Amino acid sequence: MYDFLVSNFKELNWENKLKNLIDVSNDLARIHESGYIHCDFHSGNILLNQYSYFIKSFITDLGLSKSLKESALKGEIYGVMPYIAPEILLGEKYTQAADIYSLGIIMTELSTGKRPFHGSPFNPGLALNICNGLRPEFSEKTPKCYIELANQCMDSNPRNRPSAIDISLKFSEWRLIVMKPWISNNEESDIKRSFISADEEIKTTQIISTNLQNSLYTSRLINAKEIKLAYESAKFRDSTICGLNVSNI
Repeated sequence: MYDFLVSNFKELNWENKLKNLIDVSNDLARIHESGYIHCDFHSGNILLNQYSYFIKSFITDLGLSKSLKESALKGEIYGVMPYIAPEILLGEKYTQAADIYSLGIIMTELSTGKRPFHGSPFNPGLALNICNGLRPEFSEKTPKCYIELANQCMDSNPRNRPSAIDISLKFSEWRLIVMKPWISNNEESDIKRSFISADEEIKTTQIISTNLQNSLYTSRLINAKEIKLAYESAKFRDSTICGLNVSNI
C-alpha cells in the first residue's frame, strides 16, 4: 500500500482513503471473526487492486497468523517494529487488539504519506519509546475525529482499543457524510468541513521518499526479551532516582 500511497498521494482525497480503510478494516474484522490474529499487520501487507474506476484493498500475508487458542510468545517476535503494539514488544501474548494497534499506525501513514518513525533506527531505544507512549504524528489538518479514533487504536492499554467492525462502521459513517450533497445537522457539517479542509492540505503536502529505508520496513525477528529487560531496567532506574529525590526533601 505504501508505494501506491506515495505515488498517488496528491490524487488520493479523503473519500478515497476512507474507502480503502473500510476495505482493510472489513478484511481485519473477517479475520478476527474467524478466530484468528494476523500478527504481522503493516502497510506492506495491504494489496491494492485497481478495477477501472475504483481501487479495492486487501489484507495479505497471513503466514504468521495465529488462532486465539495458540500459546503465548517465547521471547521472539516477527514483524516491523513501528507497527508492533507495545505489549507485544514487551513479550505479552498476541491478541486481536495488537492488530488494531497496527491499524492505528496505518491510519497515521494515510494522514501524512510518511512511514511511521521514518529516519529513526529500529532499535531497542525506539521500542522503549513506543512502550512509553511514543506514536507517529498526523498531518496538521487531519480531521479531529480521525485522530481520536487512531489514538484509540494505538492506546497503550489493549482493552481500550475498539474492534475492527466498530472501526469499519465509523469509517463508513464518515465516508457517507463526506459524500452527502446536503448535511442535516451541525455535527455532520463539522465532520464534512474537516475532511474538505484536509483535502486542501493534501495539494501542498511534501512527500518525503524513504526508498533508502525500505529494507527496514520488512518483517524481521525482534528480541522481545531484550526489550523487556531494557524496559524494566529503565523503570527500576527511574524509581530509584525518584526515591533518592524524595529522601533528599
